[in-house]
Amino acid sequence: MRFRNRLLILVVTLLVPSFIGAALAVAYVYAEQQKDQERNIAETGRAFALLIDNEMRHHEGILRTLAASPALASGDHAEFHEHARRAAEGVDAVAVLYGLDGKPLLNTNRPLGMPLSGRDPSNLPALMQRLGGE
Repeated sequence: MRFRNRLLILVVTLLVPSFIGAALAVAYVYAEQQKDQERNIAETGRAFALLIDNEMRHHEGILRTLAASPALASGDHAEFHEHARRAAEGVDAVAVLYGLDGKPLLNTNRPLGMPLSGRDPSNLPALMQRLGGE
């Protein structure tokens, strides 16, 4: 066998395993990075879920406070409007009070007494009728 052929065989026997090893290393690194990205996405999703959960709890607390308002119980819409406006202002939100007929009674985004849209964004009347409410 000639020297040139032996040299070629030597180079091939050294390079082929090196290429295979490099390909395996690249595949391993790729798989690990993909797992890391999946973990990061899952952590980000959990963080967003916690953030949304905290926001919902905060808004729920505000709504519970507004629901327990003596002004609401007594029907004093002017006082309740001011109370709701201050509560909604702190969280950059709008509070809308609907009557049992589904029509808006007050909106903290508008001055009290201003005519409100007759749109019916809720299904309250249908629920009241279906469940036998007043």
